[in-house]
Amino acid sequence: MEIKAYIKLKPNEEVNILKGFPWIYKNEVKEIGGEISSGGIVKVYDSNSKFVGIGYINLASKIVVRMLTLDDCEINQAFITNRVLQAVCLRKDLGIYDACRLIFSEGDLLPGVIVDKFNDYLVIEIATYGAERLKELIINALVDIVKPLGIYERSDGQNRKKEGLEPHIGFIGDEFDPNIIIEEHGLKVEVDILNGQKTGYFFDQRNNRELISKYVNGKKVLDCCTHTGSFSMHALKYGAESVTAVDISNTALLQTKKNLMLNNMEATLVESDAFMYLDSIEKGTFDVIILDPPAFIKNTQSFDSGCAGYAKLNTKALSKLNQGGILITFSCSGLLKAEDFLEVLNVASKKSGASTQLLDFRLQAEDHPMLLERLEKMYLKCAVLRVVK
Repeated sequence: MEIKAYIKLKPNEEVNILKGFPWIYKNEVKEIGGEISSGGIVKVYDSNSKFVGIGYINLASKIVVRMLTLDDCEINQAFITNRVLQAVCLRKDLGIYDACRLIFSEGDLLPGVIVDKFNDYLVIEIATYGAERLKELIINALVDIVKPLGIYERSDGQNRKKEGLEPHIGFIGDEFDPNIIIEEHGLKVEVDILNGQKTGYFFDQRNNRELISKYVNGKKVLDCCTHTGSFSMHALKYGAESVTAVDISNTALLQTKKNLMLNNMEATLVESDAFMYLDSIEKGTFDVIILDPPAFIKNTQSFDSGCAGYAKLNTKALSKLNQGGILITFSCSGLLKAEDFLEVLNVASKKSGASTQLLDFRLQAEDHPMLLERLEKMYLKCAVLRVVK
């Protein structure tokens, strides 16, 4: 089908696009023409009318065009099927196909599309207007390639509102039991895809949960913001003497209790705010503290307050560790760069009165790939610190 809509960029605004940057902002556009519709496909030209690529448009968004390809081709079922197939093949090559993030938006060249695979079931999130217009093609490709027993849609993120879309959740096709048991590193984990956060489980922490094996053997471990207890279970698997799991949500703790029972494990569960719990314990109560809080920085306006929040939480944790104690700490704020996170931890170390060694630094798991031209998708940061004199 012929593409009858186009945009023309201002001079030199095509440079980053041709290098792989996937977004075009309103202030970079010189001219818009043709048959424009929200989420519709447009051709992109430079200021001299030379073809640059193809994307989808949304005039209601600050990101006016999200690029799909630099080739002059049709955006049809074959195109989408090929993109889905590329994503599936990567996960199979990585050996994590049974339970993984199957499609990661721009990282898999399908902007606005998130798909998680829980054994034979899929959870899909459509975050943008253009992805919404392509949803039928995406579902067709997933059914053809993955052959799932069921699909559930969790398109209820904040970005849909910015795009001018209403939230949409529900089964696509036949209903199925939404409580699915997956396996990770030999542990069983029950995932509630209806009520769990986002798509139900955080696959991005898979490698970091295995990383803690180096630090927890024979140790007393505190797992703050435990969510569904995955770090707690991994700590016990890797030989922790004891584990205390803290979360402000009773629902999260109930899920943690279920997961512990699934693996015949025991931990102390505490319903509390992480800041308050850290205030309540004596120094040296724990040998290892894990901090996996929600994102404190949601937008540029909350950057300073979010950094202060991370600094405060990590200061409290470091002040409770004796010499040789280990802090395994995370930030999932995309706007917080790796170097900024390390500076926050440096500030926290000084405020706590501790000197610290950086033993390791990690990112999200490999089924969350990033385009080098858009490293703000390097959202998950993991730092391992050791307290020294």
